[in-house]
Amino acid sequence: MAYYDRIAHFWHRETGFHGGAFKRHVLNAELMHCFDHIAGIAILELGAGNGYLIPLVMERYSGQVPHEVWITDASESLLEIAQRSNRIADARYAVLDIRHKF
Repeated sequence: MAYYDRIAHFWHRETGFHGGAFKRHVLNAELMHCFDHIAGIAILELGAGNGYLIPLVMERYSGQVPHEVWITDASESLLEIAQRSNRIADARYAVLDIRHKF
């Protein structure tokens, strides 16, 4: 995804480790309510951007180990930032654009 590849570093600098103001103050808390546990489940994040969300989930459910974690984004540049800045041990990272068959 050429657009997000071009703005990846700017996007990461502006949104940081909480996804920006709206996500930090509103959306993240709502998303956390979607999980009652993570132990033994598979987690797939589509459109992970800079990869800030799964580390927040892992922190909230500290001590619980998911079966597997996949972190994906259509932007290779954003995915590289996710791997470097918000690395999750044993997670699999993949460039994936869900608009196209794979």
